[in-house]
Amino acid sequence: MRARLRSLSASIALLFPAIATAQPAPAPRAPAPAPPPPAPAPPPPPSAPSPPPPAASSQLPVFNAEPAPAPAPPPPANPPGYYVEQVPPAPGQPRVYEPPPPGGVYEPPPPPPPPTPRHVAPRNALWLGARVGWFFPFGSAYAAGSPDPYSGVVYLHSVPWTDFVHSGPALELDAGVRLARNYNIFGVWERAFLTSGSSNLYGNPSGGDSDYFALGLRATSDADRIGVLTELSLGYRQARARYEGGDQVEMTGGILEGRIGVGLDLRLSPLFSLAPIVAIGVGSFDRVQYVFGSGGSVDLIKGYDTPGSHGWVTVGVGGSVDLFGAE
Repeated sequence: MRARLRSLSASIALLFPAIATAQPAPAPRAPAPAPPPPAPAPPPPPSAPSPPPPAASSQLPVFNAEPAPAPAPPPPANPPGYYVEQVPPAPGQPRVYEPPPPGGVYEPPPPPPPPTPRHVAPRNALWLGARVGWFFPFGSAYAAGSPDPYSGVVYLHSVPWTDFVHSGPALELDAGVRLARNYNIFGVWERAFLTSGSSNLYGNPSGGDSDYFALGLRATSDADRIGVLTELSLGYRQARARYEGGDQVEMTGGILEGRIGVGLDLRLSPLFSLAPIVAIGVGSFDRVQYVFGSGGSVDLIKGYDTPGSHGWVTVGVGGSVDLFGAE
C-alpha cells in the first residue's frame, strides 16, 4: 500500500510541471468601480463682488479681498559717493534706517566765503569841502506896522528882503569829519556876494553880502559810487546892503537859521568826490538898522514893526577831499 502511494506521488510530481506549463493565462481583472462623487458644498452667502484685476496681471482673481496698495516709487538715486540723509517719516510711521553707501559718507565741501567788499571811500577821515553856487533871497527883511487911527488895529506890511539886496554868487567852505563812511559832521561858512536891491528909499544901492555860519550833518546813500545826498544845517545868518556914500543897512540876529539840501554824491577817487546840490533855508532877522557912514545908526524895526520871515535858495556844486582816511 505504501509502495502504491509512493509511486502515485512520484507520478503526480512528474506531471505537475507539465500541468503548470500547460495552464492557460489568467483572464484580465475588471477595473474597480469609481467612488461616488462627493456631495456639493452649500453656496457661500452673497457679497459684493471685488473688482477684477487688470487684464495684464497674471494673478488669479481674489474675491472678497481689499485691493493691494500701489507700490511706493523708488527713491531717487544719489550721486556716486554722495549720501543724503533719509527724509523723516510721516507721523506715526516707523523710521527705516538707510545705511550709507559702501566706501563711507561723502560730505560736500563748504561754499566759498563771500568776497570781501572793496570800498572806495574811507570809513573815517578828515573831511574838507568847498562849494560855489548862486544865492536867491526871498521873503521879508522885517514887517512894518501901521495902526488904524479909528479901530486901533495894527496892520503889518512886509518889507521885502529884495528891497535891499538881490541874488548873486555864493562861496561855501566846509570842514569836518567823515563817520561810518556815509555820514559827515562839519562846520559851514557861506558868503553870498549880492547885487543891488530894488528900492531907493535909503539911497542908491551898491550891492551887499550875507554870511551864514552853521553846523551841518550830511548823509549819502552810497559813498563809493553814486549816492543820493541829503544835508541839514542849523546856524546864524547876517546880511548887509551897501549904499553910495558909505551908508549901509545891517540885518543881524538871524539865530536858528535852518537849511536843508538834496543832491548827488559822485565818488571820483578815494580822495575826491563831487556833489551838485540844491538847498533851501529859512529864518528871521531880529534886528535891522541903518548905519551911517559918518557914524551912528537908526533902528528900522521900532514901534509897531516886527521881525519878518525870510528865506533863500542856493543852487551849486561842491567838491570834497578825505584826508588821513582809514578803513
